[in-house]
Amino acid sequence: MTTSRRKACSWCIKAKRRCDLRLPQCRRCFVKGLDCRYGPRAEPEEHPGTDFLFANSELAFDFSSLNGLMPTDVPALNETDQLSRVFEPTLQDTSGPIQGDSTVTSAMLDYDSHTALSLSESSHQEDPPLPGGCFDAAVLHLYVDELKRWLLQWVTKGTNPFIHPQLYYDYIPSEILDAYSCCSIYSTKSAGNQRIVFRIIEEKVTALLNTHHLHLHQQQQQQEQQTSNFTPSHLTLRRHLAHVQSLLIYQIIRLFGGDIRQQALAEQQAPILTTWLQEMWDSLMNSGLDIYYSDSNGTSSPSSSLFAASGQPQKQQPQRDPLSLFSTPVTSLWKEWLVAECARRTLITVRGVAGVYETMKLGAAVCPGGTSFIASSAVWEAPSAYCWAKAWRERDKRYLVSMGTLQSLVCQARACDVDRFGKVLLMLLHHREGVERWIAETGGGEGVFGLALDI
Repeated sequence: MTTSRRKACSWCIKAKRRCDLRLPQCRRCFVKGLDCRYGPRAEPEEHPGTDFLFANSELAFDFSSLNGLMPTDVPALNETDQLSRVFEPTLQDTSGPIQGDSTVTSAMLDYDSHTALSLSESSHQEDPPLPGGCFDAAVLHLYVDELKRWLLQWVTKGTNPFIHPQLYYDYIPSEILDAYSCCSIYSTKSAGNQRIVFRIIEEKVTALLNTHHLHLHQQQQQQEQQTSNFTPSHLTLRRHLAHVQSLLIYQIIRLFGGDIRQQALAEQQAPILTTWLQEMWDSLMNSGLDIYYSDSNGTSSPSSSLFAASGQPQKQQPQRDPLSLFSTPVTSLWKEWLVAECARRTLITVRGVAGVYETMKLGAAVCPGGTSFIASSAVWEAPSAYCWAKAWRERDKRYLVSMGTLQSLVCQARACDVDRFGKVLLMLLHHREGVERWIAETGGGEGVFGLALDI
């Protein structure tokens, strides 16, 4: 049967929409995740809505609880916009202006932060364009499995790719203790105890929300009573980071745990996580720790914000060389850096969770952006301050990664020199076969990335 003689598929006929007659699926069926059938005997099966369908039915949930938060007109995005732009900088010091207009469209400027997990097909009058290539659904599910492994790794080893082993070495906030306990309890979840497990998680999330509100109230009181020489403590950034990481952990458990009630609660609390994320980023920008993320020309990290309100330009500072600052203990510099790095990796993970969940649910996602991070395994996994400083001085192997340079790791770095966080993002955002080959050939015997993400 030729294309010119083929009739529209059953779903396009039923919807009275034009069918592009593509094989094996037309564009509408691909975007909606429908079973595209051609021919007179193709009778459409009734589906409970127009949501994107996928293999893991655990994640199928109605986003109607967030309908009030949805933008009225968000342009459809192609595949690169949907996922690869997770590293496009959208957060910046609120004391600086937005630099450039090539990456921030007027639609994005009007896009409220509370719509991070809300994108309805009903807001589009036309079908969104078909991506240049199909999403690898297997990779999306593998990313979810990897997130779950990160939580288990945190329980068993005290660290994961966005929580440095030294981050809570000296002091563990109560909210992190609660999140750790919930991860440990969740790892024992079974059909017999899942009700009480989720009840405990609900209670801890409520306590976290109350703690954050109380913390901000106390901070406002302190600012009202502060003297002229008062300077904010770096502990403020640590506290913001602890709150964001705790809520992120709960979101991963609830969005991908297979419980409909927990998914609904997580979706409702997604705007809260977005707000906390911005507060954390503002705290990071005000801490002065962004000097660790200059580019090769010595300029500040390429980060911008949709929420910037001030017209003051961001200060340009070169990257620090820890071993050259003899007056400052290297250990202090190391712990400064790891807080900033954990904040950046946490931001990327929050964006990744939102983007992947929405893509699995709706077939598309508006990616609000991310930031740069250090992809060097030697820097991230350094067992001591001296080893960290020594690895830091190897500038060519430090791998300051942004959206534009992530894929270049495959050409410029060996897989054994890139930490797990970078490899997982490469697998998610770029061609899987190329990344697998890169790891197999330059991974130092660590094996192919593969479908098991066994790196």
